Amino acid sequence: MTISHPHHTAQTYIQQHPNYPHWGYTVSFTPTDNGRVLVITDTEYISMSKADARYEWRQNAAQGWKRLA
Repeated sequence: MTISHPHHTAQTYIQQHPNYPHWGYTVSFTPTDNGRVLVITDTEYISMSKADARYEWRQNAAQGWKRLA
């Protein structure tokens, strides 16, 4: 049996909580070849739709998260 894992297709974008490292996370957003976005935090990873990833990015930015890459 062969398991196919999605591969990244574009640049990874990274946000960091404004109070890092005292509190908060660093979050990366990486588009994959299956049309979804792999979101990795300090404690978990999630595959979400592009629309959900955009919403999460905007919500974080509104709360002061900094873009690192």
